[in-house]
Amino acid sequence: MPKGQAFRLQAILDYRIEQRNSAQQALAIEEQKKQAILSQIQQLESLIETTIEGQSQTLQNGSISLEVLRNLPDYLFRIKASLDPLLIQLEHQKKKAAIAQEHLSQTLIRQKTLENLKDKHDREQKHKEQKADEDLMNEIAAIRFQSNS
Repeated sequence: MPKGQAFRLQAILDYRIEQRNSAQQALAIEEQKKQAILSQIQQLESLIETTIEGQSQTLQNGSISLEVLRNLPDYLFRIKASLDPLLIQLEHQKKKAAIAQEHLSQTLIRQKTLENLKDKHDREQKHKEQKADEDLMNEIAAIRFQSNS
C-alpha cells in the first residue's frame, strides 16, 4: 500500500476510536439511567416495607387508629401503582442499554479489524523496505565484485 493509503487507514482508525469512545459514553449514560430507575424502585419498595413494618409494630403495641388502618390498603396500592410505570421504564432502559452495548461491541470489532489491517500493512511495508535494502546491498556487492575483477 502506498503511503497515502496508510494515512487514510490511520485516519479511518482514528475515526473508529472516536466512534468507540462515543459508544462507550452512550452506554455509560444508559447504564446511569437504568441505575437511577432501579434506585427509585428500591426506594418505593423500601417505603412499602417500612410502612408495613411500622403498621405491624403499631398493631402489636395496640395503638393503631382505625382511620390509618382503613387508609393503609389505598396508600399501599398507590405506592405499588407508582411502581408499575417504573418497572416498564426499567425494561425499556434495559433494552436501550443492550442496544448501546451491541453498538459498542460492533464498534470494537470494526476498530480491531482496522487495527489488524494496519498492522498487516505495516509488516508488509517493513518487509518491502527490508527487501529493497537487501536488493540494494546485493547490487552494491555485485558492482564491487565486477569492478575488482
